[in-house]
Order: sequence, then C-alpha cells, then structure tokens
Amino acid sequence: MTGQKQYLLIYASAALLLISVLLTLKAGVSFSVAIVWNFLAALDIMYYSLPFAISKTPLIFAANLLDVFVFALLTVWLASLFFDFFRSVRIRDRIILNKIKRLHNHIVIAPFNGFSETLIEGLDKSRIPYVVIVDNEKEANLLYSKGKLPIVGDPTQIDVLRNAGAKWASHLVTCSADDVQNILISISAKSINDSLKVISRIVKQENLQRIGHAGIYKIVMPEIIAGEDIGNEIVKRVL
Repeated sequence: MTGQKQYLLIYASAALLLISVLLTLKAGVSFSVAIVWNFLAALDIMYYSLPFAISKTPLIFAANLLDVFVFALLTVWLASLFFDFFRSVRIRDRIILNKIKRLHNHIVIAPFNGFSETLIEGLDKSRIPYVVIVDNEKEANLLYSKGKLPIVGDPTQIDVLRNAGAKWASHLVTCSADDVQNILISISAKSINDSLKVISRIVKQENLQRIGHAGIYKIVMPEIIAGEDIGNEIVKRVL
C-alpha cells in the first residue's frame, strides 16, 4: 500500500474516532472517560463499561458503530505496514544471495529470455550450477518457484554482477539480442573477474570485431547455427 493511502487510513480513523468521542460527550459522559472508552473500543478492548442508562442511548450506539469502523481501518493499516515491512526485508532475495555465496565455478547467465531459457534446460540436465540475471520481479518469481537462483537488475551494472557471484564464477553467458548490451555485460564482468570466460551471443556479423575486443572467450551466433542445421536437414532429406 502506498504512503498516501496509509495516511488516508490514519486521517479517516482519527476523524471517525473524534466524531465518536463527541457523540459520547453529548450522551453525558465526561471528557476523560469519553476519550479512554472510545480509544479502547476502537482497539476492541472492553476494559471500561459505561453506566447502563447511558450505554443504551442512540448516541452511544452510534459511537460504538463508529468505533467498529475505526477498528477495521486500523486493522487494514497495521496489516499494510506488516506486508510493507515483509516486502522491504526481501526474504527471498536474502535466501538467494546466501545460496549464491556458497557457489564457486558456476555459470552466470544474463539476461533472461528465450535463448537463455533453452540454455537453462541444458544446464539443468547436466546439473551445472548457474545464476540468472533477470529484468523484473515477475521473471524472478517464476524462476524462483522452479528452484532457480535469479537476481533482479541490470546485468551491465557491476553490483548486480557481484550479487550474481561473477567474482567466483567460471563462465558468463551473455544472451541479449542486443550485441552492444552483451559487450557492456562482458566488460563489466571482466572488471570483477579477469579470469572469467565469457561466452557471448552475437546477432550481427559486423559486430564480431567489436566483441572480440571485449575479452570474450567464445562467440555463438544462434541464427547462423539454426540456418546451418536447417540446411543440413534439408540436404539429408533431399539427398
């Protein structure tokens, strides 16, 4: 819940509580008793009972009803605070980071897309440990639900690569369809771990020389590989 909505809940609760106090005062209750009685009633605490003659008046009934609304609003507000705190702690991320810290000679994959998804399937079959850098929480939740280790962030940023354990990884696979992004990821990762072996996807052949200067260990051109595989399959079937 946003801060603005939380403030609205607080203001609404305070306004209803004030009206409840005024109704109680009008029913003939002293100021101090009205304050304490309505405050406790708003917290669903029946510590103090009003005199029977006063407690049965319409004004007290209306005050009681308002206190019920105040209790409901306070419950929603406290629940929102709890969930906001829970999200801020980011328990999932702490669990993932602790697991990554125990990894060595693993593979870092960035970013997550259709190409890297196929790669992940192969790594799972070979039981090779890896960490995936994803763009958003939706992808992170999806991978985490499948037992993977996702890190949310921009893979060109050094702190994100550090969180993914690039310092202790053996390989980095850059999977972006943007050659420039793959180059930037490679340069950032090599600045953390100079011995890191980078395997980079490349889409455009004219970027081969540029990628070579980024200290990349191996280059993969999936479009050409796919074309060759299709060509070989056609040749086999025709011949």
